[in-house]
Amino acid sequence: MGGYWMDFTDEIVPFGGVNDDGSSIRGNAEKTRHQGIELGMRVQVTTRDAIALAASRSWDEFVSFHQYLDTDWDGTADTEVDNSGNPIALFPEYLGMIAWDRNWHAGVRTRLRGNVTGKQYLDNTGNEERTIDAWGTVDVSLWLALGDLGMTALDGATAFVHARNLGDTEYEVWGYWAGDNWYTPAAGRNLALGLDYDF
Repeated sequence: MGGYWMDFTDEIVPFGGVNDDGSSIRGNAEKTRHQGIELGMRVQVTTRDAIALAASRSWDEFVSFHQYLDTDWDGTADTEVDNSGNPIALFPEYLGMIAWDRNWHAGVRTRLRGNVTGKQYLDNTGNEERTIDAWGTVDVSLWLALGDLGMTALDGATAFVHARNLGDTEYEVWGYWAGDNWYTPAAGRNLALGLDYDF
């Protein structure tokens, strides 16, 4: 378990919106603060089973941040907005993960994992209507160490299957505000197959 407190001067932060290339518009904020607590642990429950847990809660805010906006699109900033005290955009309020790992026998391992991510603001105003909602997913994975399963010619090779977002949860991973809320959606239920080889 640990905690942190970080004060920044001129931190580069998202300003909201994207440029013509689709990249996030960023700039400097005079003073920002990041503070939080973190927990990580792994418990070997039996010789075959282990439970892992990771969680964090953070408070990310502007200590002093005056943003200058060009509201009439004439190329000159005409409006000053004081965002001091507001949450910084795109920092989740919390993160969490719990996983159950099991070694069934030599060469066969599985993992069942749950993830949660807290609310994020799309811009720096602290407006509750400009947010990405909290979300959670469940994943399951299988690994087969082929050499341990009797395929000696494939010693060092591990086949894997990852089934992600089993509940087909609809959620967003990123976004911005530019007159309306704009979101980047995450993948729905998906499957990844592959082969790792250790030389």
